[in-house]
Amino acid sequence: MFGLSERQFRRLYREAAKVPGQTGEIMVRFLERRLDNVIYRAGFSVNRIQARQFVGHGHFLIDGTRVTVPSYRLKPGQVIAVRPQSKDSPAFPPILMAHEKYLPPAWLKVDSKELRIEVAADPTPGEVEQSIDMRQIVEFYSRIS
Repeated sequence: MFGLSERQFRRLYREAAKVPGQTGEIMVRFLERRLDNVIYRAGFSVNRIQARQFVGHGHFLIDGTRVTVPSYRLKPGQVIAVRPQSKDSPAFPPILMAHEKYLPPAWLKVDSKELRIEVAADPTPGEVEQSIDMRQIVEFYSRIS
């Protein structure tokens, strides 16, 4: 669903297991705060694959710095903006027209006119996609690690 390789997912589990709290919730929070996922959840791409490609091609700035790493983990308070050179790209107008009907999660402040996203807070368990059974994932990785 998030487009991670097995190695990336295992590394994410190990990192989440070191943080105090429920490992599954921490993993989901880490997955939700990935740059490619934030762009998708904010409605600036049609799917996560397209968001990953946009990031890889350098269309976004984080706090004024160009970032090309889709797995970049955002922190509350960081601002993502479309590069001025990329605003004229033919890829963004159809997405933004569809964005008018889209409601982003509450932990993101989205300004579709300025093509900016601000990470207002950490995602809460109620705001994440519920199609993942993190209990089974944590159980699996706890056995093989």
